[in-house]
Amino acid sequence: MIRHSSQLYLTKIKSEQRLDLKKFVSSKNYDLIIYSFLVLQVASVFFSIAVSSIAFAIAGLFFVLKIILNHERIKNLKTSLDLFLLAFVAVEILSAIFSEYRAEAFYHSRRVLLIMVFYMAILVLKDVKKIYNAILGLGIVSALVSIIELVVYYLRVDIVWLGVFQISMTAGELKMITLLLLFPLYLDREINFGKRAMILLLMAQTYLTFLLTFVRSAWFGFTVGLLVIVLLRYRYFFPGWVFLV
Repeated sequence: MIRHSSQLYLTKIKSEQRLDLKKFVSSKNYDLIIYSFLVLQVASVFFSIAVSSIAFAIAGLFFVLKIILNHERIKNLKTSLDLFLLAFVAVEILSAIFSEYRAEAFYHSRRVLLIMVFYMAILVLKDVKKIYNAILGLGIVSALVSIIELVVYYLRVDIVWLGVFQISMTAGELKMITLLLLFPLYLDREINFGKRAMILLLMAQTYLTFLLTFVRSAWFGFTVGLLVIVLLRYRYFFPGWVFLV
């Protein structure tokens, strides 16, 4: 009788702990953790791949735990791209299996884990404010790194972890994407003047160092991307687009 009662008590405790854990996982604080590390992962690409990788690992861990403990959330993550992404993963695995250098191929196949970023964004970027804050945070980091790059270039300061304008394809493309994300916010007349002025200030440093990277493919991508944005919604800015080009 006593043994049976103790077993019931332990079962009750485990059940309560499981419920508490589920409650924590479904809380807004849990989403905030994923959101924070997801933004950190993207923003830290500008200055540290190590920080970006660690942030991705932490965000991915919390994301997987949340999905495991909240199966119903999987339905909310379904998109029209799921089959294409699954096909990509399948091709990566098959190519690694039949590769001549199988171990190395499987090692590089870990890039398929980045697909989680897409689903994490769907999970946590639920409203305009969060998206705005994420883009603004990315712009701030980009502007700060750009200022450091200008100091390094003109004052010849030796900073081991940061090259002059990070002259590479990756740096130019990062700045291109950042500018294309910030420009619609600057052109949006619903955003007050003070915030638009701040966004313009952030874009100024990034745009200058973007030009100084001399990555022509990034220049072309920015030109076409901005033209599409202007023609789709902000046609009044077309003369400004011509000036920037």
